[in-house]
Amino acid sequence: GAVVKNVGLTQVTSFDASYQIDEGEVVTQSFSGLEIDQTDTYEIEFDQTWAATPGTYTLTVFVSNFNGAGDDNDTENDSQSKTLNIASQTTVNMPLFESFTSSTCPPCATFNGSVFNSFLASNIANLSIIKYQMNWPGDGDPYYNSDGGTRRGYYGVSAVPMLFAGGNSIALSSDELNSQLNTLGSNDAFFEISATATYLDKTVTAKIDVSPYISASGLKLHAAVIEKETTGNVGSNGETSFKYVMMKMLPNGNGTTVDLIDGEDYSITLTKDLSSTFVEQYNDLMLVVFIQNDDDKQIYQSKMVDITEGSTGIPSSSLGGFSIYPNPTNGTFSLKMPEETGMALVEIYSITGAVIYSSHISTTKSQSFDLGLQKGVYIVSLTTNNGTKLAQKLVVR
Repeated sequence: GAVVKNVGLTQVTSFDASYQIDEGEVVTQSFSGLEIDQTDTYEIEFDQTWAATPGTYTLTVFVSNFNGAGDDNDTENDSQSKTLNIASQTTVNMPLFESFTSSTCPPCATFNGSVFNSFLASNIANLSIIKYQMNWPGDGDPYYNSDGGTRRGYYGVSAVPMLFAGGNSIALSSDELNSQLNTLGSNDAFFEISATATYLDKTVTAKIDVSPYISASGLKLHAAVIEKETTGNVGSNGETSFKYVMMKMLPNGNGTTVDLIDGEDYSITLTKDLSSTFVEQYNDLMLVVFIQNDDDKQIYQSKMVDITEGSTGIPSSSLGGFSIYPNPTNGTFSLKMPEETGMALVEIYSITGAVIYSSHISTTKSQSFDLGLQKGVYIVSLTTNNGTKLAQKLVVR
């Protein structure tokens, strides 16, 4: 559909409207019996629809033959074009909540204590959360950092507490929180995020993989290191502990600009020494990754994972002689096994961590699988009889 606005001096009673996809067929439809006065609008729907297939297209809509008299005197505003990106598939959306708060803010303590903390405790498996501690009112929160200041400026935050869901400011109430969680959680998402993160000698390394099901350029990939609970930033508002406090954003609060192409996985590794941050316990850290469109601030997808001690990332395809082929696959795939291990436990997990398949198999030869997996991203884990654990990402298209 499209919206036509009368910017002339004469009432519009009829016109022709057309649309064209790229350089394809021009579809025209007449509309009559109208009474569109000056500055009024009229929404049109075409009877002939377009059978869309995945890809990127240019849609052009144009109007003509006003009141049966042909084109108007100013044709420059009679057409409009926009780019359409059609997704190849969808996935589950993980809503992101961003809270601007402070330990010197009495209303923040009231909101957190009476509403927000219990909401997070009940729904933490179904959302991602980042809390930015602000440097006001008064002396502000001692755990304020410049990345939080960047996000504050990005949203134009001028008071705390303030809460955003999916990139939009929302009311501070239990009903609104649950409504946003249900609405955003039921929306289709077009990007799959998987991430692993570790800390070693106060340095955090995050390996992030994005599987796009739609093409989009100029998006921002953000990664935030948060601490599940802090107590060292107690201020004047009566709170004695604080949940999911942002310690550092990787590489900073501005994120990383990414161009994502449908069907082409995007990977990035981000590393940062956190010795100069306010981290209290490194075994209490999580990583929150999210994709945002700066044009309208909409957040398209998020992911929250624990940061563990040690090395990070899924092993390379050649590690230990374990590999998956073909990968990506249409559903059927084979595992090349490390021959020296004998029997091994093979487990396949969904991107949410659910076990899809589990069985002990022989590693003396390649194994083929046809499990009827739906399109998406999976993790194939192999645990050998000597306790070695290997893992690979499997993409089903």
